[in-house]
Amino acid sequence: MKAPRPAICSCALVIFLVSLVFVTVSRCDIIEVEIEAANGNDTNACCLGDTQKPCKTLDFALSTCRKDSVSFVLVDTQYFLSESIPPFTNLDNLSINTASAFKSIVSCTKVGVGLAFVNVSYITIANIVFQNCSALRNSTSRNYSDTDNPNALSKFYVGLYFYSCNTVWIDSIAVQNSPNATGVVMYDTIGDVTISNSNFSGNSVLDPSKSLQGGGGFYVEFSYCAPGETCNDTQIHRSNTKANYSFKGCYFVNNIASLMTPITLFIPDKIDHVAFGRGG
Repeated sequence: MKAPRPAICSCALVIFLVSLVFVTVSRCDIIEVEIEAANGNDTNACCLGDTQKPCKTLDFALSTCRKDSVSFVLVDTQYFLSESIPPFTNLDNLSINTASAFKSIVSCTKVGVGLAFVNVSYITIANIVFQNCSALRNSTSRNYSDTDNPNALSKFYVGLYFYSCNTVWIDSIAVQNSPNATGVVMYDTIGDVTISNSNFSGNSVLDPSKSLQGGGGFYVEFSYCAPGETCNDTQIHRSNTKANYSFKGCYFVNNIASLMTPITLFIPDKIDHVAFGRGG
């Protein structure tokens, strides 16, 4: 094999070494928090990354062990989320995973329990089945039933909720049977977003009274006005930044969206739009 020209070789070598050092440092900085019911204890010591001192419950680990570069490692096959977990906010390098595809099942035990990520960069969720999760979140759609406040936003139930995040990798997960909810919602989430080898099924809103909205397997929106923010026409919105979404080898089965409210179609403008009833 011929050796490349010295100048090119030198540049390539420098680039390779810089990349190698970056990856090595990043990996060493990651703290792995294991969750194992049989051998774990719910104390702050389990958040330090010692595999000999795992956390006992997923509720405690996800609520307490919050810092940059944390990987939550699920060891058991069955977990229960029974508490309303606060959103993960303003973090970098967050991972929730287990050893092999679909190995661990996370069941939400009541309505109002789900996971949310707000302004988090570099998220990995892999090899987990999420069942029956649905927490109430703000939408970007006007609440037409609130006649006193023209800027009021509708709320809806969501299993996994991402808002203003950057770079997300989802692989070999399932989001199933989110009650009267949308399975996954991504608002203004940018960067490289990859969803692969995953299943979204039974995430439905079946409400004859039409008081609940949402439903569907996966919803993506780049909004004029993000949930809870006051926007104006001169503001530079996050959705102007580059985003690249890729879905590979995914299945969507029996996801049912609510009927649109109001039923009459109109030209959407700013928050004066209806993001529900689109299927998916």
